[in-house]
Amino acid sequence: MDTEDQLYGETVKALAASAFGAGRLADAQGRGRAASPLCGDRADIEVRLAADGTIAALAHQVRGCLVCRAAAAALAQAAPGQAAESVAAAHRALAALLTASVTPPEPFAGLPAFAAFQAFAPLRRHRARHECALVPLRAAEAAVAQAQAESRPVA
Repeated sequence: MDTEDQLYGETVKALAASAFGAGRLADAQGRGRAASPLCGDRADIEVRLAADGTIAALAHQVRGCLVCRAAAAALAQAAPGQAAESVAAAHRALAALLTASVTPPEPFAGLPAFAAFQAFAPLRRHRARHECALVPLRAAEAAVAQAQAESRPVA
């Protein structure tokens, strides 16, 4: 069972171990990279959008710590089928969760697919680890933006 005192709760460890979504997309429409200058974590995210603009697929390649790998796996589980804008909303929600002095009630309300990110709440007391969890989301925002730009018809 995860508690607020565990930096690496069982959920975070299981997400990292799953490596869900690790790899590349052969037909990616957008690619994004983000890195933490503090610790060197780096995430490369690739996305493909569906015709309706939702995220059809997301893959990642992460060179980073357990927290960064877990966040990328949680993202790969959550994003498919979601509106492209949900990635930015999840990024904002996780950033708010990490910087709040107490756990906000329902930080992922309206984003049920991203509820697994609640497992990162114990990082709140470890400011140096915040970026580790946020790097994959920043990379995903860049990938989504590129995919949206690529899928717009040229006038």
